[in-house]
Amino acid sequence: ASGATLQDSTGELATDGKGAVTSGTLDTNTGGALAAGQAVTGSYSTPAANGRATFTLNSGALDYAAYVISPTQVYILGIKSGQLAVGALPRQF
Repeated sequence: ASGATLQDSTGELATDGKGAVTSGTLDTNTGGALAAGQAVTGSYSTPAANGRATFTLNSGALDYAAYVISPTQVYILGIKSGQLAVGALPRQF
């Protein structure tokens, strides 16, 4: 895999426990250019028996398969065409 520019994101999300990412902010560094405090909302599905769910941010701009590992840890994998993404969503509170 290769790309023109590496992108890293970090942030915090709030969910309602009913399938909605109700609020959050992301800081994104794309090749050294920082975009801080980006507002984010989205949705997620209930995990299937194998632990896989879907996770979408900003109305489909970022789509992921989410794998629920435990009540405090979720791993995500980008599933949108042309998107190479992997990450973790640890529960903080």
